[in-house]
Amino acid sequence: MRYLAIDFETANASRSSICAFGYALFEDGKLVAQGADLCRPVPDYYDPRNVRIHGITDQKTRHLAGFEAHIDRIDQLKPDFIAAHNASFDISCIRHWCDQAGRKYPVYPYLCTVVTSRILYPDMGHTLADVSRLHGIALNHHEAGSDALACGLILQKAFESTAARSAQELCQQLGIQMGRLAEDDYTACVSSRPSSRRKAADRPR
Repeated sequence: MRYLAIDFETANASRSSICAFGYALFEDGKLVAQGADLCRPVPDYYDPRNVRIHGITDQKTRHLAGFEAHIDRIDQLKPDFIAAHNASFDISCIRHWCDQAGRKYPVYPYLCTVVTSRILYPDMGHTLADVSRLHGIALNHHEAGSDALACGLILQKAFESTAARSAQELCQQLGIQMGRLAEDDYTACVSSRPSSRRKAADRPR
């Protein structure tokens, strides 16, 4: 089983304004690759509210390539599926960026670790910081590489606690429908359990 945990930071309220892309690749329960890249956002301006959260500024990205230089890494790493914490945000970043670039979406199933965490740990908060703290995972929150790694480790804990051997088996045990990106459409990762139907609040970026 090979999965890619991802995280995006955005420069402004537009979901296409990716200014950082973090990733962590896991295979058979082990971390095999990780990294983070800064990108020139589209549209190319920074909202001070976003800067206060992640610390990325125009000075750091103005001479860099945009996400077009990095999106193909997803296919190059050959994951079976993608994971993100609050995937509704991160998957929408991919979709909005592809829409403005006139590109088809990368085709992958995906899991949301907010959805899995709400089922596995119903009596606590489910932000990335909350669940990382529960598992003793070091987190430099809103640094995209650190957030992606934390997401991947949280998902690995879910596999360990359920003894699931695949994403499909984990979803079956927890009552989750995997999300899926198609070339020009998507379906959300959702749970049928009443306690997990609350909308995952979009993280401020």
